[in-house]
Amino acid sequence: MLKAIFPALTALALVAGAASSAEAGTIETIKSRGQLVCGVNTGNPGFAQPDSKGVYTGFEIDQCRAVAAAITGKADNVKYVPLTSQNRFTALQSGEVDMLARSATWSLTRESTLNLAFPVVTFYDGQAFMVTKKSGVKSAKALKGSTVCALTGSTSELNLADFSRANKLDIKPVSYDSLDGALDSFLGGRCDAYTTDMSGLAATRAAIANPDDYVILPEVISKEPISVAVREDDAAFLHAVRWTMYAMIEAEELGITAATVDQHMKDENPETKRLLGVTPGLGTSMGLSDSWAADAIRQVGNYGESYERNIGTKTPLKLERGLNDLWTKGGLIYANASAARASPGRRLLRNRYRVPGLSPVLKACCRQAQGTTAQHRRRWSRRFDMEDREIRAALDHHWAASDANDLEGEHQIYREDAVLEYPQSGERVRGRRKIQSSRAAQPNRKRFTVRRIVGADGLWVTEYVLTYDGRPSYTVSIMEFLDGKVARETQYFGDPFEPGPSRAQWVERMP
Repeated sequence: MLKAIFPALTALALVAGAASSAEAGTIETIKSRGQLVCGVNTGNPGFAQPDSKGVYTGFEIDQCRAVAAAITGKADNVKYVPLTSQNRFTALQSGEVDMLARSATWSLTRESTLNLAFPVVTFYDGQAFMVTKKSGVKSAKALKGSTVCALTGSTSELNLADFSRANKLDIKPVSYDSLDGALDSFLGGRCDAYTTDMSGLAATRAAIANPDDYVILPEVISKEPISVAVREDDAAFLHAVRWTMYAMIEAEELGITAATVDQHMKDENPETKRLLGVTPGLGTSMGLSDSWAADAIRQVGNYGESYERNIGTKTPLKLERGLNDLWTKGGLIYANASAARASPGRRLLRNRYRVPGLSPVLKACCRQAQGTTAQHRRRWSRRFDMEDREIRAALDHHWAASDANDLEGEHQIYREDAVLEYPQSGERVRGRRKIQSSRAAQPNRKRFTVRRIVGADGLWVTEYVLTYDGRPSYTVSIMEFLDGKVARETQYFGDPFEPGPSRAQWVERMP
């Protein structure tokens, strides 16, 4: 099942064709230069680390290589520019680098004030603390009055100040211009604790000589959605970067690995054929060759391969997939509006077209949608645009009502025969009234914080944080619409859970 919609790459082609030369500039510059210039970390084990010969490897390095492969056909066509936390965004803004793959947190302030765009979350992280085992500290809330080493100019500084103030800890930050400087100070005993993202702590702990002498405290004090970054005034390049990242994720969803790309070229699965360019059109719509995704996957691997090779459980970092697992396995990683997928809106329409007794008007509309003339395509596109706006407005109302505990308003969006499924707990609820009753029976109030809503053509995905009993859980809701109402909703949670006894009387077990 899709998680967002790729309404029509044909539409993107029209946009790209009408774009100014400035918007198309980066892709053309990279092709002319024969090389992607990628800003990376000066050294972060597992993510971006040069060896003794200056050759870079790592999870973020793979992102640079995948984009290079998609644009130039060769993953090795990359020049790496090591950047500090202080100069990374300036280097991107000035054009010194084409893109940034350097553990950058996607935040409102950065996106709204730096004229940068963050195409896609590539890693869900969160800030934590590391202390010496001999300190005996077991919780971050026991750091009252402590000194904590942090990186200057990073979100870590702000998060540390907020955490200290919220918990009245009077933490004294000691800031450094580089992670190495902050770490060296901590290891030298000049700070009581060291703070950065959990992934960075894992990399640091794995790299030091005596890792067992240090403990990563359990509290995660922030949400750190890590993204690659590009300049916001180049829409064509932004699209190329975004969909290359999604292609790697889609490949993992479809079971396509670096070693099996050529084998999958022979698949009859239309999604696979489109993704790998056997069915042409997707690449050229973005100014790339139709082999763009196949080139990236063949030379770099799918998202899961890159993760496990660089930072997974069999590496020194030993990072579990967790939130960074596929959405089908309880994580938050999914391919937005994957280029490999057929339009689900068209699929729903085909299903409706087969229903006995369908009105002649709707049948005519369906025939019109299947027409090949440009006039028909434009007319059908306008109709979908209108439907999408109506659905998006209904979704905004639904989530606002959910957060306000307005059960009637929350459930207006569902068809009477709607189905709600929780695959992780194996529960299914049939019918709008039962869905509403099952939620009303839950003993405590829930809060909903929507992070993003994406979709089109009858299939919409909402990523949000559900807070229940004071405990936040990262959640994805996938809604399939029929005639403007939700026919099916599937929910996945970042944290595993058992079937809820409060809703048992309305639930049936999924096979």
